Amino acid sequence: MVRKAWVAAQDADLVFLVVDVALRQQTIAHEILATLEKNHISTNLIFNKIDLIPKARLLPLVASFQESYTLRKVFMISASGKLYLEKSLLKPLNGHSFEMAALKFPK
Repeated sequence: MVRKAWVAAQDADLVFLVVDVALRQQTIAHEILATLEKNHISTNLIFNKIDLIPKARLLPLVASFQESYTLRKVFMISASGKLYLEKSLLKPLNGHSFEMAALKFPK
């Protein structure tokens, strides 16, 4: 299954990688991004569950990914809709930009 995913990524014009920020360890995400970058695959990064960690931990995490990889775009999402980042934090972070979205699912 993993081999099929990599083959599909090789043929893709753009890949979206979703990172669960509630997980402490992001090693797998880093490994995937390193491989995508090595193979010159354009990637958008989506940080999910941003409402589950304090912004003091979230913002450095986002910055570390943006500084380590060439990403097309970075998105921050929260299914709960609890977006707690002030508008002032929507400015580029260390020269990088990102977008935020709140997803609402019907009950």
